[in-house]
Amino acid sequence: MACSRAARHLAAYWEGPRSACCSSTWSFCRRNCAVATLAATMLRLAEEEGVRRGCRSAMLYTISFQAPGFYERHGWHEFGRIPCDPPGTSRIFMTKALPPAAAAD
Repeated sequence: MACSRAARHLAAYWEGPRSACCSSTWSFCRRNCAVATLAATMLRLAEEEGVRRGCRSAMLYTISFQAPGFYERHGWHEFGRIPCDPPGTSRIFMTKALPPAAAAD
């Protein structure tokens, strides 16, 4: 039930495809097991939606104190970083190649 509600909520934030690239906007969540599971599910759903829409890659940004390790564990790679406030913090831009959509039979 929670995952299907999350999927509908996620769809409201989906952007793309733009030149075969998609992105999504996420909200910061506190860390705990249930939230981590929900976040992983939402990320997987976003990636699947990108594939369904014909996107070849996806991009997002996070803040250095938020979740870069979470995205790395799910196959995302950093491609840029810029400093931001508060001092010592960075905005981290990440990307992930998406698999081609399965051919319809």
